[in-house]
Amino acid sequence: MSSILDLPAELLLRITEHLPFHSIKTASLTNSQLHKFLQPLLFKCLRATNQEEDEADIRCVIEKYGREAEMLAFELHLSPGEGDDDSLYNVGNESEDSDRESGPQHRLTTLARDLLSGQLLRDISEVRLKFMPADDFEGEDWGDDHDLGGIHIHEDHETQDDVSEREQSLLWRRIINETYQALASRKGVKKLELSKVVPRACSTFYSAEWQGFLGNVEDLHFSLWGSSEDSHSNAVPGYLDFCEDLNDLFFTHLQRLTKLTLIADPGNPMGMNGGNHHLPTPIRPSDMPKLMCLELENFFVEPALVNFVRSHSKTLASLSLKNCLATSTYSDSGRYSWTSFFGALRECHPMLDTFTVTNERVPLTQDEQFHQGNTPFVPSDDEPENVKLIRKQVLENPNLRLWPYVYLDDKYGIVYYCEEDNIEAFEAGEDQAEYDAWMRLVASNQNQP
Repeated sequence: MSSILDLPAELLLRITEHLPFHSIKTASLTNSQLHKFLQPLLFKCLRATNQEEDEADIRCVIEKYGREAEMLAFELHLSPGEGDDDSLYNVGNESEDSDRESGPQHRLTTLARDLLSGQLLRDISEVRLKFMPADDFEGEDWGDDHDLGGIHIHEDHETQDDVSEREQSLLWRRIINETYQALASRKGVKKLELSKVVPRACSTFYSAEWQGFLGNVEDLHFSLWGSSEDSHSNAVPGYLDFCEDLNDLFFTHLQRLTKLTLIADPGNPMGMNGGNHHLPTPIRPSDMPKLMCLELENFFVEPALVNFVRSHSKTLASLSLKNCLATSTYSDSGRYSWTSFFGALRECHPMLDTFTVTNERVPLTQDEQFHQGNTPFVPSDDEPENVKLIRKQVLENPNLRLWPYVYLDDKYGIVYYCEEDNIEAFEAGEDQAEYDAWMRLVASNQNQP
């Protein structure tokens, strides 16, 4: 009987490259010969953390399979509390009383620093860094004088001097700075993913080394942490400060970037700056002159986004909007419709040949908006007739879309959908008509030589 191992090596490699990771892992357990053949795929990504208990396992993997690694996926665990000046280097010396009171004190181990900086696995060109705060920043001791966590971690304005002082007094702030500092010294990173970025500046952001590091990145995936418990992050000054500074700290330095994925926190969407609790879109027309692909999630459509597309009309080939929103008649920023957005895009005459817009939910009733749980919302039989008709039309015609309109609560910053605007926009048909006209322009660009 023929074996899969009888296939030519090149063909076998092409087949396995298209398999999901769990299938590759299962296949590698079949026999030692196949396991050895699949090692480059199995250990393409090295996963590491700054937790001391993981260090021995990570070193073992590096010694055996480090030569196969092309990507570093690093999880930075953070814990609350203060620390003395030597706390970063005294790993494992916490007292039992300290452990009982506040749990383990996560630090940046020597191994973690060497991995991030490129002292180990220096040929890696792709880095994923995910921030993992204990209890998602809930609880006490995240600030000076035992301040609470949540939105309070970015409650106050901070100057550059304030940032430096916080790094001296708060261990988790110091660890974040040390992490970015180590990463900035790594050479050859072309693809960078920063996941759940903590919305506080650090000293490294102001350094020439950090700016130079960003200047060589070609593909950036950036998502921002935010709190949606009770009051939202967009209701406190420090969060707004950080969002306003994002351009100077990150995006203005990305001179070689060709692809950007930018994800705002779903409870704290970005865009339409000027209204109560609205956060600025952090990219400017002069940024990223080589950008070809832009993916945005949890943003407001707005004139600033149109201006960015206009400034990149000769280079931008693909634009994707996921769970993006328009401001309703109740918004402090004023209503900016999907009709206005698509019409303004058409006037830019961009060379875009790919455009997608997707929304996971566009509520038509309050019951739908406030539905909770893991089960899909099921409309009741007593819904208004016009709502029933809309649902029927969307179900029968896949080309029809629902367009979401929202406003932010003027006190807590909570995102509320405006069911009336959602219904009226669909019934008026203007958003749909302008979207169809825009998509015809995109389609015509696909036929350009």
